[in-house]
Amino acid sequence: MEMMFEVASRITEDISRKRSKANIWEFSRFEKLKDFTCDEIGEWGENLIYDILDTDPEVDITHGGNTILEDGHYDFYMKGPFGARRVEQKTARLNSSSDTFQHESLRLDGTCESFIFLDVCPDEMFLTVIPSSSIRHGERHGVIGRTPHQRAESKKYKFDFSKRICEKRGIPAGITMRINVNTTPEDVSRFIKERLHEVS
Repeated sequence: MEMMFEVASRITEDISRKRSKANIWEFSRFEKLKDFTCDEIGEWGENLIYDILDTDPEVDITHGGNTILEDGHYDFYMKGPFGARRVEQKTARLNSSSDTFQHESLRLDGTCESFIFLDVCPDEMFLTVIPSSSIRHGERHGVIGRTPHQRAESKKYKFDFSKRICEKRGIPAGITMRINVNTTPEDVSRFIKERLHEVS
């Protein structure tokens, strides 16, 4: 017969094993990101994209940092072979319990031409670049298949999608790229420039 502490220890181990399975970030390349605040993950993503595009001789990029650039709500002002673009970036981590990326505080007020979504998994990333005009209040997105939801008493929207959407819809449609250990900064820069050509 087990003693009380033995029962408690066994149950502790069972739950600990389940928790380890659920913690998809443990021992992964991007494990430290799981402890970042929302603001910190946003800063990380913006700095990553900025550093990549800032080294591209075809792109002139201005980063707003923690302030809103003077004529609207966006993170980057870019000039390049695609023309001039105001770009808002959203960075999200994979939610281990629901397999989704949560994109918060989108503004659909026309003050940016494009959105960049950088979605981070433990060992890979998905980069989606779409015209801001393709995301409309109350309408399902033509490729992603999700509808943006307006926050109560706010002009901001929530626009979530999943890893499956990136893989099954975004990549085949050419609006999403998968980033892994073999992807170069030049690959990412080339993809962003190609996608920024599209304004609808």
